[in-house]
Amino acid sequence: PNTVVYGVDIGIAKFLNNIITFYFRDIESIYDPTCGEGNYQFRDYLVFKDNGWYYRLENGRLVKYVASDIKKTRWNCCNDNCLIVDLLKPPYPFSDEEFDLVVYDPPFLPGGGEDKRAGDYGIKHAFSVEMVKRFYSEKVFREFHRIVKRGLMVKGQDFYHPRISDNLYLFLHDILDIDMIRKYFRIIAIHIYRYFSQQIPLIRARLGQSMNIKDYRRPINVHSYYLILYRRG
Repeated sequence: PNTVVYGVDIGIAKFLNNIITFYFRDIESIYDPTCGEGNYQFRDYLVFKDNGWYYRLENGRLVKYVASDIKKTRWNCCNDNCLIVDLLKPPYPFSDEEFDLVVYDPPFLPGGGEDKRAGDYGIKHAFSVEMVKRFYSEKVFREFHRIVKRGLMVKGQDFYHPRISDNLYLFLHDILDIDMIRKYFRIIAIHIYRYFSQQIPLIRARLGQSMNIKDYRRPINVHSYYLILYRRG
């Protein structure tokens, strides 16, 4: 698959399906620990069968899909089967090596208003950078290593904080501890995804106006990263 993808060419659900099938084509189960509202990365490929949810890979295979979040909402498409798990409070209620793959997309963006899950985890604008780091702490990766057989996909992105500023936090440098991750997983690949939204022109106008007032020179958009990790034995 392409290592850099522009969202106008391919939606996030198809992009994710493509890289899961490429790197983990023979898996039997997926755990989505931060499914959020609508299971947006998975929902286009979810199938309800035999009283459970399955995820259809690009090659047509169905694999067991288990979702959780810190609370249920009426928008979880797997609401009846959605588990309640606070990732910041391990151990998680699963046995060792219960899942083949974990796809990890925590409520990331600074400021509770930008990701509806953030408020549930106590993320506030003044403390969001430190809260973001907690989602990628060693205790989280150690627990993922315990419950997974094959590998882990981790999502994150660069961000400006405060939002109207030129103070850039780099996901791969300022948020992740790469040496710590390598204790538990081998880093196989990084894929970059740039979201496309119909709201981008409006965002450009609003942010651009604010930044021009403060004389900031910086891009409007940042990029999302998907790290492909294989479990160390």
